[in-house]
Order: sequence, then C-alpha cells, then structure tokens
Amino acid sequence: MARIDIDVNTVKNANYAVPQMVSGVSNIKRSIGLLKWRIDPEIMNRRNVRDKIENIIKELGTAEKELNDTYVVTEDILGQYLESEQTLSVFANKFE
Repeated sequence: MARIDIDVNTVKNANYAVPQMVSGVSNIKRSIGLLKWRIDPEIMNRRNVRDKIENIIKELGTAEKELNDTYVVTEDILGQYLESEQTLSVFANKFE
C-alpha cells in the first residue's frame, strides 16, 4: 500500500495567502473598472478598446472566483484529511 504524506503546515500556509490574492485581484478589477470611466469615449470606441477592457474585467472576475473556490475546497479537504488522520491514529493506538 502506498503511503501518502502531506505536509499540513505547508498546505495551511499556502492556503492562508489565498484571501490576500483574491483581495489583490479584486482591487485590480475595481481599478480597471474605474479607469474605464476615465477614458475618453472616442478612444474607448477605437479598435474594440471597450470590449477588451470588459473582457479583462470578466477574466479577472473568473480568476477571483476560481481563487475563492480553491480556498474553500482546500480548507474542506484539509479538514477532512486532519479528521481522517486523527481517526486512524486512534485506531492505531488501540492496536499498540
């Protein structure tokens, strides 16, 4: 049987940084949204600038959602892993 060894502290530390990343992406998305309103409408209509900016905002929103989803799933999996590890440890202690 293969042994799976997860460094829980590394996973916790990596996942701890995710909300800060989400906040950064959210701030960038908001800044681009505000910048869009400061650009002259004549420029916005050239070469699909408006569409390109809207696409960037949409992609940032997707990245924000995916980061949030990753954070939630990782927290859930980490909790399940720790619970399983604890349960197995209790069973192992019974056989000592």
